[in-house]
Amino acid sequence: MNKKLLKKIPQKYEAYQNIQELEKEQLIIESDGLNKGVYFIVSGKVAVKKYLLNGDHVFLKELVAGNCFGEMELFSDRDGTYEITTLTKASLIYLPREIVKIWMAEDFEIVAYLFEELNDKLQYSSNYIIEQKQGTTYEHLIIFLEQYRVNEWIDIDKTSLAVTLNTSLRNLNRAILKGKNEGKLEWQKGKGIRIIS
Repeated sequence: MNKKLLKKIPQKYEAYQNIQELEKEQLIIESDGLNKGVYFIVSGKVAVKKYLLNGDHVFLKELVAGNCFGEMELFSDRDGTYEITTLTKASLIYLPREIVKIWMAEDFEIVAYLFEELNDKLQYSSNYIIEQKQGTTYEHLIIFLEQYRVNEWIDIDKTSLAVTLNTSLRNLNRAILKGKNEGKLEWQKGKGIRIIS
């Protein structure tokens, strides 16, 4: 996404921005919390999760530098339904909703950026729903890993990964074993998982 845009936040809005330096696995927005602004990711990665009625959560998407979140609330007053946490150390710029709306009225570039972010999330959500309705745990695991660079370790434990893929530990272990046997992925306790081809 447009990382350059973050360097072009109008100077007149600087007094309203809140720069946040966060550690890994830090909660940013609670699943039932209210969000009153837009967060722009300057560096690092964050996870978007959806909590289910049984207490489990589903990993929906990873956002990186140049992405934003909170833009949906610009167009809706519904209570928040997603939890946002950091996957790595992260630097964020937060702007209140009212300020972002004023900026939008003055600059089409920010409007285009926000709609691009919305469109990306909507497309991803649609594809996620379709993928969950078809395919095996192994296929879902490969699709998940393909979001990352080849040989990049993903620091996640098997329980969290099973929840992310909406499967059981037994099915996940079978999928990991199949991937290892086919030379497509690697699992190491303490490191996590990575796709290698």
